[in-house]
Amino acid sequence: GGYTLTDVLEVKARYLGKYENQDLHVKTGRYGPYVEWGNKKESIKTIDKAMDAIALEDIVAFFEKKGKGETMNILRVLNPFMSVRKGKFGAYVFYQKPGMKTPKFLNIKKFPEGFLGCDPSTLVKWCCDTYNIAT
Repeated sequence: GGYTLTDVLEVKARYLGKYENQDLHVKTGRYGPYVEWGNKKESIKTIDKAMDAIALEDIVAFFEKKGKGETMNILRVLNPFMSVRKGKFGAYVFYQKPGMKTPKFLNIKKFPEGFLGCDPSTLVKWCCDTYNIAT
């Protein structure tokens, strides 16, 4: 008989409780830890806790934080197409106009002023000049 890797590897599931009236289980999959409830699955690899220490409260807090979307990382909105955000490597400007399929991530480390306290138009002009973009 031919066995697949998933037949051999047991996916360890741990029941945490009920979420949205469904049984919620924490599992470890190919891409790291995730939770499964009903027919929904969600990665939880950004929760900085050991798998066996994760409780239902952690998952609920994670979903509430995630539900707020990217707003947790937005430091300042410059205009409808540009915002200063906090990233893994420091602050950057997120730029996306309607019709753009993918956004541009503009490095602002060399911006000569403080990006949080300066006039928004100063930072927008600097980004436009530095990265040759139009607002």
